[in-house]
Amino acid sequence: NVFELSYDREAIDWLLDHVRGNAVIVESAEIDYYRAGGTRVASLTGLSGIRGMHEGEQRYNEDLGPRDGLHAEFWSTTDVARTQQIMEEVGVALIYVGQLERFKHPEGVFKLGQMANDGLLTPIFENERTIIYAVPDRLAQDEAGIYFPQ
Repeated sequence: NVFELSYDREAIDWLLDHVRGNAVIVESAEIDYYRAGGTRVASLTGLSGIRGMHEGEQRYNEDLGPRDGLHAEFWSTTDVARTQQIMEEVGVALIYVGQLERFKHPEGVFKLGQMANDGLLTPIFENERTIIYAVPDRLAQDEAGIYFPQ
């Protein structure tokens, strides 16, 4: 697949301009090598991800397996209640759905769209190929339109 990176660039620039603090963001990170696009959003914004490119340097070894499993389950489960439990457990505030996520996790992307339709997620940014969801009650927004963790 060929991905047009301008859509990611626009979304990442929006995050840089509109999100402050250390919110946890979920994105695809299941690419063999991070320079292939996995963890691109967390890497380029400084936001925390569930998995990181140098996660072994940032977390204890016993925490890596469970976090990897939760990340994979977040995208693979069709169970909305379980998805919400995972978001609560790791403190997810933002979910990034770009071309890579649509390619790697089509069922997960569909589930997130359904959750948004049901009011369980709030779209806060969208372009032709990218959408960023906020988890309700995880972010506040100031008068200038800047989001920050609650």
